[in-house]
Order: sequence, then structure tokens, then C-alpha cells
Amino acid sequence: MAVVGAEPGAPLELSPRLEQSLASERALGEGPVPSPVPEREAEAPSTLRVPGAAELEAVLERFQGKVTQAARHLGCSRQQLYRWLEGYGLSAERFRPFSGESVGGKSPAKEPSSS
Repeated sequence: MAVVGAEPGAPLELSPRLEQSLASERALGEGPVPSPVPEREAEAPSTLRVPGAAELEAVLERFQGKVTQAARHLGCSRQQLYRWLEGYGLSAERFRPFSGESVGGKSPAKEPSSS
């Protein structure tokens, strides 16, 4: 058993269990100090494939300008899709159908008037 002095000149005997615990703590404190965890880079390198303007246009047409659905299809966030659109000078608004227009931004054929 190890003997530790509580006060100078007054030794104290430790139980085997406590002695083993202290030995484990001492062992943990020995050895090389672990190096600090490296800080994250400000911006992680992108693994997303950047689509071209034609692909963005096709996807937006397919989803009628619905950015959330188009982004999900492309595997990116809405914000990323907006950045790509801005980079190509495109707008999702252009692909949204307006009242009286069909999908794709083309007006339906007018019926001949009976006047």
C-alpha cells in the first residue's frame, strides 16, 4: 500500500482501490501532450459540381421556376442555387408561369374572335 501524508509527519494508508485509481490518473498524465485540434478552414472546399447555365435553365423550366424543388434536384441549397443563377445573370422568375400562360413561358394560342 502507498502511504500519503495528510500532514507532515502523519502518514495515511490508502485502500488498494484508491491506490489503483491514483495510479491510473498518474498514468494518464504521463506521455506526450496531445496536439490541439486544427481549426476548421474558413471555407471548406466545395464538392458540388457547378452546373452550367443551360443545365440551370433546363432544371428551372422543369420545376417551373420553383427554386426549392430545383435546388433539391441539383443537390444544393436554395441559397447556392441563387448564387449560381446570379453568376450566370439568370432569374428563376423567368421560368414561373404567369396567369394566362402555359408552362415554359409561352402564351396559349388565341382563339379567333367571332366579330
